[in-house]
Amino acid sequence: MNWFAKLFGIFSLLIFGGCQSAPKITELGGEGVWSGTAQIKDLKTNKTRSLNLEIYAIKGSESVEQKLRLEGSAFMGTPVIALVADPQNTTFVLFQSKAYYDGPTSAQVFKPLLHLPLHPSWVVNLLFAEPFRGHGWSCSFDEKKSIRKCQQKESHLEASWKTNEVAERKIQIHHPKAEINLTLKMTQPKVEDKEQVFTLHPPTSFRRLAL
Repeated sequence: MNWFAKLFGIFSLLIFGGCQSAPKITELGGEGVWSGTAQIKDLKTNKTRSLNLEIYAIKGSESVEQKLRLEGSAFMGTPVIALVADPQNTTFVLFQSKAYYDGPTSAQVFKPLLHLPLHPSWVVNLLFAEPFRGHGWSCSFDEKKSIRKCQQKESHLEASWKTNEVAERKIQIHHPKAEINLTLKMTQPKVEDKEQVFTLHPPTSFRRLAL
């Protein structure tokens, strides 16, 4: 075997071996890591901005607390937001505004960034394709009993799952003030180093926001 054949063989092993090392996620458990993008359109100004997203989530149950971490960055990886939330408390940092919030979890926590009501638990529901629960929510399903849409008349908020695969989500969130299109892919079925991931310390020099 000449040197070219040897080199080709090594290259093939590297390529195909690398592909095999990342098995396809075929089953959705109670936690995971997602990467993707958000297209956020202001319906009043008709302007759209994009964010790259990294999201860590634990669905939660009677014995496990629901948790969410969301990191958003702009072009060239410039940090925009980091958020950590559980049912009681939310902490987020807005890097460009040099501001942070640390207080009770509610549907108001995303307003400084998105200008619409969006409870962190609803984000978790979107990721795990779970019905929205609580006052005023109604959801519809397709013939396979997969969730397709949830809406709340009181908040004028509507969430639709355009693609609802195990490891891939294409979701649209609509509100009179804004429309958000999410394209997300699960990259890990487990959240590693949970204590570190779900902890966020705002910079001491940033100003504190009141919602």
